[in-house]
Amino acid sequence: MKIRLGLCVAIAAVGASTSAFAQDAYVGEIRQFASNYCPRDWAPANGALLQISQYSALFSLLGTTYGGDGRTSFALPNIGAPVQGASPAPLPNQPGGEARIYEHCELEGWSVPLGLGDHRAADLARPPYSDNNVSAVRASPGWTVTLFDGANLDGQSLSVTGENRCLVAQGFNDLTSSIRVTRAAPPPGQSSAAAGITCIAVQGIFPSRP
Repeated sequence: MKIRLGLCVAIAAVGASTSAFAQDAYVGEIRQFASNYCPRDWAPANGALLQISQYSALFSLLGTTYGGDGRTSFALPNIGAPVQGASPAPLPNQPGGEARIYEHCELEGWSVPLGLGDHRAADLARPPYSDNNVSAVRASPGWTVTLFDGANLDGQSLSVTGENRCLVAQGFNDLTSSIRVTRAAPPPGQSSAAAGITCIAVQGIFPSRP
């Protein structure tokens, strides 16, 4: 099945074939693996942010289609395997946005959409965002937002699943400097096993245009 940007999807068995796929893959190619990890030179297609300086070839294909600032970072597509028995999170309003932070309580002031992955202070430093100025958080169903008062996902932290309309009560108002967005843990008793993993080739053969 062909999808845009020349990406194609295939299902790979676990074992020796995964190393062959890694060697023969086109940059930006997407495949599903029956294992719970991606082989070398592949990364989970989970919306994570990557540094442009480290993956310039992939960035030249994806750009900021799925998120990122286009200066230092860009986002991978978020098409990971769904959790069995769980409803998938709804599609974001903007590319890469499965969570949103707000300047003021009650979801007011400026807002910034965030995709899955790590957002350090350097990644967030673009308008309208300003450091130590987050007062509310909203996460789509199935996602968790962890706020850190340190610039590199360190220091004190606060996790939000769902919505927190005012961080004052938790003593975390205007303290956020970096953010991590992840899949929320399934409710007690619900299976967390995933039906394999969807991966994107971050290294390989650069695809030529037809």
